[in-house]
Order: sequence, then C-alpha cells, then structure tokens
Amino acid sequence: MIVVSLVDRKNHARIFMRAVKLTICLFLFFTLLSGSQCSKDTSRYEEVRFDFLIPISVAPLKDTIRVGEELTITTQFSDSVYDVKSGKRYHMPDFNWKPLLYIKKLVAPDKTISSQPTTGSQFEYSNVIGGFVTQSNSAAGMKYVYENKQYKLVAKVKPNEPGVFYIVFTNDFSPGQVRLPQSFAPNTTPGVNRVPLIGSMRNYVNNGQTNYHILRQHCYVEIPGLDSFSIWSYRNRGYTFVVK
Repeated sequence: MIVVSLVDRKNHARIFMRAVKLTICLFLFFTLLSGSQCSKDTSRYEEVRFDFLIPISVAPLKDTIRVGEELTITTQFSDSVYDVKSGKRYHMPDFNWKPLLYIKKLVAPDKTISSQPTTGSQFEYSNVIGGFVTQSNSAAGMKYVYENKQYKLVAKVKPNEPGVFYIVFTNDFSPGQVRLPQSFAPNTTPGVNRVPLIGSMRNYVNNGQTNYHILRQHCYVEIPGLDSFSIWSYRNRGYTFVVK
C-alpha cells in the first residue's frame, strides 16, 4: 500500500507540472496575441478626400424661357478626372458617377433651398445620349455613356408651368461614402493607413454662369456663417431660370 501511495503521488506531481507548463504556455500565447492585436489597433486611419470637378452645360443660357421651351443639359469629360483639392487628374474608367438632379420652385425669398418645394413632376424629360433613368417629383437619376475614354450625356427638360426654378446637379452618394483605389493615396507613413474617398462632388455648371442673381433674389442663400463649399455650390452647381 505504501508503494502504491508513492507512485500515485509521483503521477499526481507529473500531472500537476504538465498543467502548470500548459497554463504558462497559454498565458504567453494569449499575451503575445493580445499585444499583436493592440499594435494593430494603434494604427491611425487617415481619410484622403477627392473633390472631382464635373463640367455641365445648360442651354440656352438666358434668364427667361417660355412654358414648353426645352433646356438642354450636356456633359462631356475625360476619364482622367480633375481633383480640385490636389490639382491633379486621376484615371477613373467606366465609373458609375450616379448623376442626379432635382428641381426646386422658388416661392419664398425668405426661405432656404431646403424649404422650397420640389417640382420635378412639372417637367418633361427626354434623352439624346445617356440621360434619365429614373424620374420622380423629388429627383431624377441619370446615367452617363462611357466610350472612347469619355463620359457623355445629352438630355432635355421642359417646363409645363410658369414660375422661378432652380435645377441642382448632384450625385446619388454622400461625401465619404465611396472608396477609391488605394493607388490614389498610397500608404507611405508607417502606422498610418490612408483611406481614399470621394469627398464633395463639384458639378460645375456653365463655367459659373448660373443666373445666381435670380437665385439670390428669390431664395435665402447668403446665410451668415455658411461654409465655403455651400457658398461654392449655390453659385456653381445649380441653374436658376424664370418660366413665363
């Protein structure tokens, strides 16, 4: 009985030492794993935003048109697209820009654009090259044709009632929503992961000839403390006209 007791004790001691070694190994493993995860978590993410300039023309360029008179919307630009922030061009072949327009009727000079009623249903839409793919009272979605390294669109809108109107050209995505190729903003600094994103789209109408004076007369746009992009947008990305 004494011999058996000693053997049992030796076996228990071996088992105990193995358990201790296993515990130490597991502790070291999870400590290293945790340290690795922490080192990953300390990497800093840096957004790099690109404000692409898209030229748009609206014709005829005049203050007043008649009910039933068409306005022609034209876009043509290279797939090497100009970024306002960097002053450089970036290759973006066959990209879905999701162009969108909405039309506001300016009825109250003391109200902002957002408070003016949308009136897209009071217009007729037609396509020549690319053009409208969806229409509603609130907005109309469009699509560019991409061929020979160029984006193109020719479409028409025709008002069916008199009034003062404001067409706004925008895109169906928000700033910071669309990720761009990593090559646009390479990671060059250790510990810093750069994230290239589309920022604020610059839909540039008629080289700035947008009848802004009519917009200012019929809508509250010169708001104190307005940010610089909103100021640029009111002056450049919409087109205001009178229909009689």
